[in-house]
Amino acid sequence: MFLTPRSSDVLLGLACRYAPKHVVYTCCHFGLPLKNVWVSVIRVHGLTRQGNVLATVLIADPQPEHNYLLSRLFTKELRREQVTRVPLLLLRRVLRGIRDTSDLTIARVDHYSAGYFRNYIATPEWLDAVLDIPESPLAVRPGNKNLREDMRVIRRNKLSPEISHAEIDLERFYRTMHVPFTEKRHGAQAATRSLQ
Repeated sequence: MFLTPRSSDVLLGLACRYAPKHVVYTCCHFGLPLKNVWVSVIRVHGLTRQGNVLATVLIADPQPEHNYLLSRLFTKELRREQVTRVPLLLLRRVLRGIRDTSDLTIARVDHYSAGYFRNYIATPEWLDAVLDIPESPLAVRPGNKNLREDMRVIRRNKLSPEISHAEIDLERFYRTMHVPFTEKRHGAQAATRSLQ
C-alpha cells in the first residue's frame, strides 16, 4: 500500500519534528518508497550566453519555472529530450549514471528527500526578502523611492487599507491583480500556480 504524497509528507514532517535530523536523513530512503513518487528526467541542449558554446542541462522533475533559468543560460535552446522517468528512490542512482553527459544537473526534490542527495548543492527554490514595516508609513526610510512613490499614489487617489480574511477577497486579488501583474512582468516565463 502506498501513501498519497500529502500523507507521506505529514508523516515525514512528524518524524522531522520528533527525531534528530541526522536520523531522518539517514533513514529517508526507507520512507521514499512509501511516497510512490515518479520523476521525469529531461536533457536540454542549447547555445550558452557566454561564448555561444553548446551546453547540456539535465533536469530532474522539470517545472515551468525552469524555463526562466534556461532562458538565462542559453541564447537559443536547440533540443529538449525526455531521458527517463524513474521512482524518486532510484533518482540519485540514475542521475549518478548520466550526469557526466551534461554540464549542469538540476534535481528538484522535496525538503525531506534532499538529504538523500548528499553530493549536490542544496538551494532553496524561492528566496524570500524581508522588509521591516515601521509603525507609521511616514517613517519610511528616505532612500526607498519605490515605497515613497507608492505612498504618493495612495494619497493622490485617496486610497485606504482594508484588512480581509475572506477567501473570496484573496481569490479576487490573486485573479485580478497578482496573476496579471506577474504575466505582464515576466511574459512567457511567468509561472503562476493555483491557490489550491
